Amino acid sequence: MEVPGAPPLALPREHRNAPAGAVGLDDCLSTFRRLLTEAEAFVAKVPEIQALAEERKRLEFQPDPQQRSRWEACLHEVNEFYAHWQQLLGEISSRAERLRRVLPQHEVDTLLTHLDPNDVTSSVGALRWVVQRLEEFAASGPAALSRHETPAERKARVDAFCRKHGCTKSAIYEAAEVHRSDFSKWQASKKHGPKSAISRRIEEVLEGKRPLTPRQSLKRSVG
Repeated sequence: MEVPGAPPLALPREHRNAPAGAVGLDDCLSTFRRLLTEAEAFVAKVPEIQALAEERKRLEFQPDPQQRSRWEACLHEVNEFYAHWQQLLGEISSRAERLRRVLPQHEVDTLLTHLDPNDVTSSVGALRWVVQRLEEFAASGPAALSRHETPAERKARVDAFCRKHGCTKSAIYEAAEVHRSDFSKWQASKKHGPKSAISRRIEEVLEGKRPLTPRQSLKRSVG
């Protein structure tokens, strides 16, 4: 079933002067908490729908008119349940794109992969996980938000640091005492959240809290 995309959320008055990243996180958290509440109502009804589906299967070829009427009633209930479920999945999918402003890309892709029109429980589990991730970022405060820019924005920040200090990227991951592969995954937002030790050490270098050694700095002296 094709479901039209949901309209953009209006920006609340109290957020109009707030930092863009904070507004994006607040909006996403509010929206996905609501969607999770609606989705959990479907989970609560799954046993009833499964029982109706079994009854429908049992009555499918019964010639008795009353049994045939019951079969039609079961069919209607099951179809209506999944039609409404697919509508909710459509809204979740359309809203998921705004998650890319605050979550790593692969985490949003994971959610979309696990949205299954035939598996309510698995889909709701993935939705719970996303809400938990949003709550973790919200609890970390504004500093954590700045560490979850897009990969292009993160790369630009690293490049700006290298230009300012006249160093290479290897100087950053060596000063942070992390492997090059871990640094690459962090820069691509494919691994290492804001609470990880690797992420913290890299951010400490970029914030000047963990200095480069003289060997790592390639800055030319001015004569």
